[in-house]
Amino acid sequence: MTPFRTLVALLSTAAAAEAQQWVSLDSGPPSAWTGTVYDRAGGRFVVQGWRPNATFSFDGAAWRRHVPDGLETAAIYNGGGPLLMGYDEVSDRAIAVLRHSAATGAIDTWATHGAGWEPIVFNNAPAVYGAGVAVDPAGGGLFTFGGQDYYTGQATDLIYRWVGQTWVQVSPSGTWPAARTAHGLATDRARNRVVLFGGRDDNYQSLGDTWEWDGSQWLAGTPPVSPSPRSTALAWDPAAQRVVLLGGFDTNFYNDTWDWDGAAWTQRGQLPNYGGFPYEDGTALYLASAVQVWRASGNGWTPVWSRPGPGLRYRPALGYDPARGETLLVGGQPNGDTWTWNGSWQQHNVAGPSLRTRPVLAPLGGDMILFGGQDALASPFFAWFDETWRWNGQSWLQLQPTLRPSPRSSAAATTIGNEIVLFGGTGPLGALGDTWGFDGTTWTQKQPAVAPIARSEAGIAFDPLRQVAVLQGGVDAANQPLQDTWEWDGQTWTQVFPANAPPVGGGQMVFDSAVGQVAFARDDGVWYFDGTFWGQSQSYSYGIDIGAVAFDAARQRVIAFSELDLQLFTAIPARAMVFASSCGTRPDLRLFDRPAIGESPLVHVEGQPAAPAVLVYGLSVVNQSWAPGCSQQVSLDASAFVQLDAVGRADRPLAIPFDPALRGLSLGVQAVVLDGGPVFGASLSSGLWLTVGD
Repeated sequence: MTPFRTLVALLSTAAAAEAQQWVSLDSGPPSAWTGTVYDRAGGRFVVQGWRPNATFSFDGAAWRRHVPDGLETAAIYNGGGPLLMGYDEVSDRAIAVLRHSAATGAIDTWATHGAGWEPIVFNNAPAVYGAGVAVDPAGGGLFTFGGQDYYTGQATDLIYRWVGQTWVQVSPSGTWPAARTAHGLATDRARNRVVLFGGRDDNYQSLGDTWEWDGSQWLAGTPPVSPSPRSTALAWDPAAQRVVLLGGFDTNFYNDTWDWDGAAWTQRGQLPNYGGFPYEDGTALYLASAVQVWRASGNGWTPVWSRPGPGLRYRPALGYDPARGETLLVGGQPNGDTWTWNGSWQQHNVAGPSLRTRPVLAPLGGDMILFGGQDALASPFFAWFDETWRWNGQSWLQLQPTLRPSPRSSAAATTIGNEIVLFGGTGPLGALGDTWGFDGTTWTQKQPAVAPIARSEAGIAFDPLRQVAVLQGGVDAANQPLQDTWEWDGQTWTQVFPANAPPVGGGQMVFDSAVGQVAFARDDGVWYFDGTFWGQSQSYSYGIDIGAVAFDAARQRVIAFSELDLQLFTAIPARAMVFASSCGTRPDLRLFDRPAIGESPLVHVEGQPAAPAVLVYGLSVVNQSWAPGCSQQVSLDASAFVQLDAVGRADRPLAIPFDPALRGLSLGVQAVVLDGGPVFGASLSSGLWLTVGD
């Protein structure tokens, strides 16, 4: 029996409920990034996420989320991401400049410690964002140029160096580049110079000049041919021994690449797509995005990682297939494919609905029914569909009812008994306000005496406890957001007037059988309706795009497909919190990925190379001092031996069964590294307290 299973058998109390949140169910990086750096000591590409606010890393094979990352009180959790990130080769640590507090505006410098971050200098850092960052040719620290002033938003021509434990502003003699932001900056390691290209000024005019910094002054380049003026990124390619310009944008996006040899720009080839962040690991140049990671190979690119599942798409159809116990995803711009999810994604290479966005999808008679949608890529005009399709779990069949709703997208549809009810949407002539029923063979237009006004993007879900379908919000024919609530009993629409309501506008709705109420999900939260009152859950959002929602009966949770991945709305969030401090050689203890039911996060230790270590698992927090500054933080209820590798790391899976009864249970972990430290020849990590969640 694993240490975790042993402890679970002893646990009897649940942790206090915490604020609910959306969390990704896949193993890729976040959908939006605010900062990137290659951590040479850690051998990983580090990404600071915005959606969600967390640190992720890529080790060449897999992405990991660092839980916790140490930035819980830093800028990224108080509005805004890192102002800059770079790698200090002198101290072998990644460096981040962050706004510490929304109240004080203090700007602090943080550095990596193991797999986490820690503050090292308070309120003494460049107050700029969007600056170029490179290795300083004079000393190997960090060199920055330009960016926008944090307080005024104006482009600057400021130069800073990170020297040891402080930032120093540099004022060189002679001429230097004009103020700018969004420019490319990289160190030419063969020639030991910083290369600068392009960017934009305060008037949003793109720049196309080339400069070099030799460690003491700027030198203007005079290449015979140059890339077009643009905002861009530069990176060092260790294999080609050249600084490379990678695409960029002005009024257009570019996917070209150029090599700089110190005298001339030479066009090299094309990027694999229009987006991505470059990094190099000392052997090769890489380009990373939320969807794929590529390695430069001559003039081409070789994929080294691809995101599992449907990938990037906009407004697909999503619905839970109760007959087969899986979630069905169809289409979404720019795709027309079919996927199912039941803990992992499976693509179905079958003929079916063509490329479309915003169709409706609902279960009926053991199958899934899809209607309508829109092809926003059709030229010269949008194309709307009035097609009805049936999915039987293996294949699609297009039905041919004689009478059917007019072509439309963004309608509201749900299942009531043996019928699908559909309301509204938008078509070639604008918003619609008609009501239809479908029994599996025939569409029938309903003629209620009273009905909601024409609208699209409304949410609708059937409440089986009250035997009514609830419709909420949307936008009207003039594209004005609505906030009204209606109920449909199968024959009649009735407007209800709850004491409060969700914010105005559209959203996605589903019945949450775990709560026993319909849930109205938006990018900014989730609201529940009990028939008289709309109550907002204790939720917060990372700004994810809620493209479509479903209720996963197996997991008893609301799930949503954002622009990139499947998200789950937690009942109890999976948490990990570091408490107290490490001592001795300061081993670092984190989780890689969330401590959630059905998951196997890694307990990750970083310490002295090749040292043996013991992981202590405990049910309660203790505070036993063993040496000055060294204390045991976790009760000794179980343990596991690990051996740190040649670079001082060890991972041990924590297999958490998929059992909803485990939600809210708590567990402590602490690492004891036998490295000659002050506690009987050992150093102690910080304590790590886990809350098992969804």
